[in-house]
Amino acid sequence: MLHRFAIREDWQPLVDLMNRGILSFEPNYSEQTYRRWQAYAANSHQIERFSFWWLLGLLLLLAIVALAIVLVRQHLKKANNKTLQLREQLDYWKNHDEVTSLPNRRHITRLLTSWLDDATPLSVLMFDFPRQNEVFENFGQRLGEVTKEAYAKRVQKSLRKHYPEAQLAYWYHHYFVVVVPNVNKDKEVIEIRFEFY
Repeated sequence: MLHRFAIREDWQPLVDLMNRGILSFEPNYSEQTYRRWQAYAANSHQIERFSFWWLLGLLLLLAIVALAIVLVRQHLKKANNKTLQLREQLDYWKNHDEVTSLPNRRHITRLLTSWLDDATPLSVLMFDFPRQNEVFENFGQRLGEVTKEAYAKRVQKSLRKHYPEAQLAYWYHHYFVVVVPNVNKDKEVIEIRFEFY
């Protein structure tokens, strides 16, 4: 079998020499060599196809893993945010009354301890929600709670107007407490007392 190549003219003797060499091979040798070359080419092609699909599969697997990591992180972030919100809400309700939303006895006690540790002069007044039992007995639990909440808001508004530093808190049952820092004279305390009625 002669071979022709697109070559420069001065290379023609080299091609002729190569053709003579090929023609000098025994027919079986040439056929075996050709078959080996075909088998090598086929294997090489299969290896290339295998490598291509293997690489594609690996890339797909990496994409799936990356997507899974992103989704898990988002889920964990949402779960952490929800946990944080629940903790904040729990902490709020541990320190506040659920009806009036005022600081409760636990919170005001810690505040008093802090002020006393700092040697801050203060006055503490305790007073009750007037006629609470009658309101609850005559109008029921829900309306009684609404009335108590409205009363607490009215007292809070009055305190903020005249004593911005004062802290109103719900003590228990129908009792409230006011802590007024930097006020410890009897006359001033009596004036504050009149704000509640």
